[in-house]
Amino acid sequence: MIITVVGFKGGVGKTTTAINIAAVLAKRNNPQQQPEKYTQTLLVDDDPNHSSIKWAKRGALSFVVCGVGAVAKFSRAAVDTIIDTRGHPDDAALEDYAQGCDVLLLPTTPDILAIEALLDTAKAVNKYIEPLVLLTMVDNRKKSDVDAARSRLADAKLTVLEQTIRRLSVHDKAAQEGSAVADVKGQRAKEAWGEYQRVVSEIMCLCDRKKLAEVKGS
Repeated sequence: MIITVVGFKGGVGKTTTAINIAAVLAKRNNPQQQPEKYTQTLLVDDDPNHSSIKWAKRGALSFVVCGVGAVAKFSRAAVDTIIDTRGHPDDAALEDYAQGCDVLLLPTTPDILAIEALLDTAKAVNKYIEPLVLLTMVDNRKKSDVDAARSRLADAKLTVLEQTIRRLSVHDKAAQEGSAVADVKGQRAKEAWGEYQRVVSEIMCLCDRKKLAEVKGS
């Protein structure tokens, strides 16, 4: 499976999402965490800032992180590939991303500026693939903001994942340590990890339903 994570507006948790989704898939592909099988999950860093590559260099992730130039080599063994895209991609880049993946994931915070930027992105990719939206950095004390975001996205006929990612300091700690949230100590880390696990499960379930619908329609 190829999952491409696109964030048009900065500060929506694009790289954090890509890293932790890759970690969940790496755990599924290699439950015994055997180093020789780390290549079964690949994260491709297509951001000029190399945020994912820098993250990986600060610690020890259970999957391969590489730049675009090394994709041909590492993709040979990959079961799942996650692409952390460049920020503010133009229409040509969005078309490439949309045509080259199985799942196009759009993380966004619930605020109106981020939602409006996402709607523009969704319009650019909709003719190639139906994107999935993930609400990130959610403050559970502001449920009305989340409800308003869901309503706006529903009006645009976009599929929004039921699972959200809360705004937790453990995400910053994981970035500092160069790890997935699963490898940070503390109860909040376990909670955050559970959220990403449920995100991946939901994505897989939606993909399975789509495949079933395509089979029934053929």
